[in-house]
Amino acid sequence: SGLCSGEYVITRTWTATDECSNQTVHVQTITVEDNGNPIFNGTLPSDVTVECDTIPTVETLTANDTCGVAIVSYAESTASGLCAGEYVITRTWTATDECNNQAIHEQTITVEDNTDPAFTETLPLNAIYECDETIPSAIMLTAFDTCGTAIVTFNESTTNGSCSGDYFIIRTWTATDECNNVSTHIQTLTVVDPTNSTWDVLPTDMTVGCSANNQTEFETWLNSFSGTDNCGTATVSHDAPATVSCPGTVSVAFELADECGNSTIITATFTVEDTLDIPESEETGIIMFPNPTDKHIYFKGLREESFMEVFNIVGQKVFERSITNGKQIEFELKSGLYMVKLTSESKTVIKKLVIK
Repeated sequence: SGLCSGEYVITRTWTATDECSNQTVHVQTITVEDNGNPIFNGTLPSDVTVECDTIPTVETLTANDTCGVAIVSYAESTASGLCAGEYVITRTWTATDECNNQAIHEQTITVEDNTDPAFTETLPLNAIYECDETIPSAIMLTAFDTCGTAIVTFNESTTNGSCSGDYFIIRTWTATDECNNVSTHIQTLTVVDPTNSTWDVLPTDMTVGCSANNQTEFETWLNSFSGTDNCGTATVSHDAPATVSCPGTVSVAFELADECGNSTIITATFTVEDTLDIPESEETGIIMFPNPTDKHIYFKGLREESFMEVFNIVGQKVFERSITNGKQIEFELKSGLYMVKLTSESKTVIKKLVIK
């Protein structure tokens, strides 16, 4: 026997002997060695490049040896790459026979991270809002990554539309993993202004008496109406002629429009007639008191039931009612000068009223 099962020495001896016992001997020595490496059985695992979540399992290899048996041992090492999801795995199988002859197979697995991270929550959808609605705050998104961790950053920007009430809010979430793979989600909020402006001072008819102030009264009336818009500025325009005649009636279309083209149109009439130009009655029998006043007046000297109309200085009717002699008349008017028109079957009387 030698040092292992595959190594030994064979000694062969031939002896030639004659009848007188004379001998000749020949010795042959055969030294048997085992210098052959064992051989792996089957197909050996080859080098591969894989994603971090598809690393192949370790295969169990066997080997055979011409002169005996072979035992296979396994070792594995890992070398880090540029990021957590990238590295190199080296797998080594060593087949050793009884005489320490060895066969080695090495497999290199290159692990890469080419997969983008994925958002965890349900992603916010695009939406449309009216400009006076409350825009919801942006939600906080998170993300997960197959090969490590992911960080989510958020950015929001606003792009103007065709008018102040129309614009776009662009919200961008960006998920980045440790190997700089990126997933992006963009939400667009479209803000629109579909609502008409609201009249604060509604166009109303106005009647004035013929006077040298008719043009001024007309222009003051044209500029006395206004409105507001829920999303911007409201502007009043009209199609009135440049001048007004006496007597005469002008029908004017007033348009209240916002910056986004929403508008509403109301037509009102400005009339110049003789009725309000009646001189204040010289008849002292009809008395209006107290004057100045703040909340109420009385009439004395009325001989029949009359109708009372109160006009402000621009000719707008602000109060009316039937009146009788000595009965208190209550109202709520702003401080200033007003014209009171009393009409009965027999006459029309104009009086000046001062509200304190």
